[in-house]
Amino acid sequence: MGVLGLHSPVLRTGSLRSKLAWNYIQKPSSLFHRTMTAKYSSDVMNGTQKKITSSAWQILLDGGRNLKNVVRWKVGKGDNINVLNDAWFLDKCINRWPTYVDCDFLDGVYVQQLLLCNGEWNFSMLQRAFLPDLILLISQIRIDYEEEDRMELLKMFSGKTVSTVVYEQVLLNRCALEDDEFSRWVQKLKLNKKVEIFWWRLGKSAIPTNLSLKNRRISENALYDF
Repeated sequence: MGVLGLHSPVLRTGSLRSKLAWNYIQKPSSLFHRTMTAKYSSDVMNGTQKKITSSAWQILLDGGRNLKNVVRWKVGKGDNINVLNDAWFLDKCINRWPTYVDCDFLDGVYVQQLLLCNGEWNFSMLQRAFLPDLILLISQIRIDYEEEDRMELLKMFSGKTVSTVVYEQVLLNRCALEDDEFSRWVQKLKLNKKVEIFWWRLGKSAIPTNLSLKNRRISENALYDF
């Protein structure tokens, strides 16, 4: 975007494709979905491009990659939700969180493995992997154990289209990457390397400040105590 407020059509491509991916996910009984699933996969969020593939599948995969930033899983049986790599509570997957969990224990684990046979949370499993604050948040998730897992938009009732929500997220991510001015300023301070990395991570919102903890509903206070 320039000073005239013109939007780059290149940046719009992924967001427009995300609408196609969303329709593909929401209509599993359609002829197109069943055909693509039989030939490639039903998972456009984590699918891979084979050596010989169609333009339609490439477009769906690109849309799925962009869509991944604005959707979250609603927990049903839990057999489709990867604990570390899928967003299933709050706003992002655990692998992208500035928090501490037992990643070795959770590697390759699906949410279904954290549930008891009656659909309730298995707290002994949760206590092995998560801190008490996260366990409290997880325990508040409503589980529809008789239903299949399904995706929902993070901004479901915003009144915006899927492509608009994705495009806004693309712009936010781009702004986060375009922090050269801040990085140069930090480098000019000639700080100790560890201190410099700390400030760089702080500028990237990659450490749990009180504000980030409040935004994730882990803390109730965004202020600092002096």
